[in-house]
Amino acid sequence: HRTILRSLERGCPQGSVLGPLLWNIILNELLNILSNINGCKTIAFADDLLICLQGKCEDTIFLLAQTILDIIVKWSKEQKLDFNSNKSKIMVIKKKNKDISNQQLYLDNNLLDFVSEIKYLGLILDDNLNWKKHIAYLSKKCENILQGLNRVSCNTFGLKFNVMSLIYKQGIVPFICYASRVWGNALLKKVNVRNLRRVQRRILLRIVRGYRTISYDACFVLSGFPPIDIYILQDMDYKNNISNISLSSNFSLTNVPHPGNRKPIDTIKFCNSFESDFPIVCYTDGSKLNNRVGLAFVIFYNNIEMENHLIRIPDDCSVFQAELLCLYHSIKWISNNSSLSSKFLICSDSLSSLFALKCITSFNRIIVNSQIILNELQSEGKSVLFSHVRGHSGVLGNERADFLAKQATNLDSICDISPPKSFFRLSARHKVQTVWNEQYQASTNASLTKLFFPSVNQRLNNQHFFCNFHVTQFLTGHGNFNAYLKRFGLSSSDLCDCNIGGTQDLEHFIVKCSHFEKNRKNLIIALKSLNINYPPPLRTFVGNKTVFKLFCKFIDSVFNAIL
Repeated sequence: HRTILRSLERGCPQGSVLGPLLWNIILNELLNILSNINGCKTIAFADDLLICLQGKCEDTIFLLAQTILDIIVKWSKEQKLDFNSNKSKIMVIKKKNKDISNQQLYLDNNLLDFVSEIKYLGLILDDNLNWKKHIAYLSKKCENILQGLNRVSCNTFGLKFNVMSLIYKQGIVPFICYASRVWGNALLKKVNVRNLRRVQRRILLRIVRGYRTISYDACFVLSGFPPIDIYILQDMDYKNNISNISLSSNFSLTNVPHPGNRKPIDTIKFCNSFESDFPIVCYTDGSKLNNRVGLAFVIFYNNIEMENHLIRIPDDCSVFQAELLCLYHSIKWISNNSSLSSKFLICSDSLSSLFALKCITSFNRIIVNSQIILNELQSEGKSVLFSHVRGHSGVLGNERADFLAKQATNLDSICDISPPKSFFRLSARHKVQTVWNEQYQASTNASLTKLFFPSVNQRLNNQHFFCNFHVTQFLTGHGNFNAYLKRFGLSSSDLCDCNIGGTQDLEHFIVKCSHFEKNRKNLIIALKSLNINYPPPLRTFVGNKTVFKLFCKFIDSVFNAIL
């Protein structure tokens, strides 16, 4: 081994800890210069710089662009930095009848190339903003992923259904949906929907281990995953709603107090003999009853109820919001009545709310405002402590607060507060299932699968259901049956060679075929124990966990005999 010493005249080693910070400090000067130029919007990520210009006159825009490039070159030379002109590109988003062939832009006397598409932060931006090239890029990437899945899972061996489903849900879906808020509206066009569904179907076929002739609708329902376009469009609405809620219920980064100026609450262990140490004890509680949400806090002075307050909030709110808001109102009451005592105790049966008030980095308005009031009380020499009391443990104050919180759900006036993220998440999930089910019901395909799963909800409610090579063939009719094989010229007859005869299809195996009478008896006995007559509707075979397990054994016995 040899050691070579070299002197660094400028720059810093790549991959150093201090490198990103130093770069941000240097680049911030250029960003401030560009921000003062009218009509120029700058987007910076690491060492990538994107400059956006907009206007009606192309000559004015190109003149402004050249001015900005000259400013960048001048700044870079002052900082002893070089921008790579070979990697710098120009893309013009314009009307079709606009001709810009005579326009030129230079970066440090190097002519820049015009391109029709740019890949920026994982997105393919094209000059028409129709996102066809980005969707084609996603399809190509998914094809590569599919090749990898084919190596670890085939029809008869490899990763099981639950593992493949997890890979799809946690790996493939986030990849496809990346930045979907930007390009998701492109899925309003059917051509983009077809391209994306096509590659999704091929991946789901690997999950359910089915033949390529299975319809889109059957593939989606058996896998339990909705069409990706429906999911993306509803996910856009969900994220837009979350963004609006964050603006109303959270502080911005510039307005929230510094964590150094915020202190977590102090908690003590609950004890029934608090009256001697704390003249004023406040009990809080939130409740959700008959889809209505209420909260209440009770003030005890020397172990005697002094006053109580009841508040109702919108029905879409959660119990956690009610508990947290109740703590805030009790803190506010103490602030308004701080002259009554120098020591106060607030008791709550919600550990999650107490832990939330301990967080000094939260942007939630309720939490931040509560901590601000507590800091003001502390500066006045007032002590406010918190304690967790077990719910329904016989503590008078807690039982009283619980009773009043339930009474608060009957109030007519409602305090204005935004619903939680969980409400919009459940709402988006419900919309996905509704739209998906409407398309599933309207489709003329998957006729046999619909006998097992008449609706999407019935499939999603069957948590015990799984697919394998044999089950998928039975539930779709696309399998090693003479009725199916004859359609493709792979069998000379669609008849069964059993004593009864008839077309060899799903109904024949379940009801008539004499080859499987013994196997069928076990299934009949299990159904009779559940007071179900044989043959039942096909949805019965997948709707019950015990029956489905026996049905899978029957399916395996059929394929062991016919293969």
